[in-house]
Amino acid sequence: GNISLMNAPAEKLTGWSLDRAKGRVLGEVFRVSEFESGETVRPPVQGIFEGHEPDGVPRILRLRRRESSDETLVEATISANRDAGMLLGVVIVFRRTQAASQRPVRMQEESRDAAMAGGRA
Repeated sequence: GNISLMNAPAEKLTGWSLDRAKGRVLGEVFRVSEFESGETVRPPVQGIFEGHEPDGVPRILRLRRRESSDETLVEATISANRDAGMLLGVVIVFRRTQAASQRPVRMQEESRDAAMAGGRA
C-alpha cells in the first residue's frame, strides 16, 4: 500500500514528513526489522493485501529512521478498513517502547500514538 496519511508523531519517529512520504510504498517509510533477531521484515500490512486479517496483537519491532541507521523500538498494531468486504485501506498505530519491559514510554512531546494510513496503489 501507499501512504496517504501520517500524523506528527509518525513523522517524528520515522524521520519522514507527510509531504515527502505521501504516495510512497509503506515499506520505504516504515522500515522495520524483528526486535529479537534484527532481521528485516516485509511491510507489516502485506498480509492484509494478500487477504489475511490482522490479528490485533501488537508487535515489537525496530524502526529505522529516514536516511539514518538510528533505530527506535516501537510497538505496532495494524487494522484494516473494509466496506462490504472490500479493502479500503489499512492503519498502523505505533508508539515508542522500552526493550526490557516492553511497556509504552510516553514522551512529553509524544502525547498521541503515531499513525500511518494508506491503501492500494
